[in-house]
Amino acid sequence: MSVDDSYSEWCFGRLAQRVREGWLYVDISPSNRCLIRPDRDCDISSCPQRGTVHRHQPTLADREEAYDIFTDWLALEFRREGAQKDIQDLNRMYALEDPRPSTPSDLRAEAQRLICTGQMPSLDELLKAVAKTRRKYNNQIIEARKTRRKRC
Repeated sequence: MSVDDSYSEWCFGRLAQRVREGWLYVDISPSNRCLIRPDRDCDISSCPQRGTVHRHQPTLADREEAYDIFTDWLALEFRREGAQKDIQDLNRMYALEDPRPSTPSDLRAEAQRLICTGQMPSLDELLKAVAKTRRKYNNQIIEARKTRRKRC
């Protein structure tokens, strides 16, 4: 399903929310298709069985249609989130903002932000990451140290 304007997206999102809550489209008569909840008694005024206590049972095709609506909406949300992330990345690149801390005070501010948001890794995780990096770049570190000593 392609959605090309914000009102259609809003309507599609509302329909997907209803499907997630358990609502399904079913044929209650040859010319009447309604949104119902299979776990509730029918209270549709145009239902041919009006006046009797009954529930409409959706067919497999009705359930597949509801599944398709919901998965299409999830795909739309996934694309929208990806596009939003791409826009943020472009804005950061065009503004030439470096997200990494560049001074000790920036590093402290970043650490404080990570602590406040609960994303700060534990000391063990940090030490493991440092050890892994040192193992990975051990030869380059030793070479850089030797080069620095020769220049001095």
